This record gives sequence, structure tokens and C-alpha cells, in this order.
Amino acid sequence: MKESIRLLTYDIGTTGAKTCLFRLGKTLELLDAQVVGYPLITTPDGGSEQRVDDWWKAICQGSHSVLSRANCPKDKANQGGPGIT
Repeated sequence: MKESIRLLTYDIGTTGAKTCLFRLGKTLELLDAQVVGYPLITTPDGGSEQRVDDWWKAICQGSHSVLSRANCPKDKANQGGPGIT
């Protein structure tokens, strides 16, 4: 029997990054999810900015959280590929 594939996905939003870990077999199963927030910086002229470092830290923290809670073996964590929205 073919082993199922684990897939990490990321939704980089305005105030946080959502990380989801799925198992792809005959069906798609959500194993775990984590949202890590970051600040939205507003400027005096009404604009808004974000720091790329905040996105990266949120992705790393979310990935670590879902992979460790799902007891995903490190040698299996690279199956599939990331999906980023």
C-alpha cells in the first residue's frame, strides 16, 4: 500500500499566517492547523505595511507547531510541497 503524503499549506494574511498540515491519501484530511499573528503597521497617510521577517517567523513557528503536534517524522516532513496563498 502506498504511503499517504503530508502537505503543508500557508495562508499569509493581513494580520497573521495560517499553517495547515494535511494528509493526502484517498481523501484529503486536515491533521492540524495553527495561526500565528503579526502586527499591521499603519502609516500617518493612511497606508499600511508589513515586515517580511514577521511573515517568515510566523511560517516557521506555525510549521514547527503543526509538525510536532502531529508527530510527523522529520524524514517524512518533506513529502509533497508547500502551498502558499
